[in-house]
Order: sequence, then structure tokens, then C-alpha cells
Amino acid sequence: MNWNRIAEIANILEQKKVKSKAKELFDRVIDGMQNGNPGVAIGFGRAISDCRDADLELMNLAFELERLAKE
Repeated sequence: MNWNRIAEIANILEQKKVKSKAKELFDRVIDGMQNGNPGVAIGFGRAISDCRDADLELMNLAFELERLAKE
């Protein structure tokens, strides 16, 4: 896993000031990945896509986390 990229994604979310169910989901997945459980990211892109306030950038970040978990 590319830990630097995961940290960059977390920083992007902080700068974007995401506050919603999407932020909660991102926090859970990033924490799980940092705790050694990459399986939490499987299906994450689809879960974010279902959030009504998720924009294209959030969806791309979610799919990127999913891809990083598979590495």
C-alpha cells in the first residue's frame, strides 16, 4: 500500500472540508487501512457513489483508496 498517497487523500479531504456521511465513511476506511485491514476499502467506491452529497472528486478518491487496498 502506498501510505504517502493515503495520507495525501486524508489531507485533500481536510482541505475540502467534507462534512457528512461521506466524511464518516472516508475516516472509517482510512483508519481501517492504517490499522492493517485493507479489506475495508472493498466496495468503498460504490458506497461513496450512493451518498447524495458526493461529488466526482470524492468518488475518484474513493475508487483510488479501493485500488490502493488491492496493491
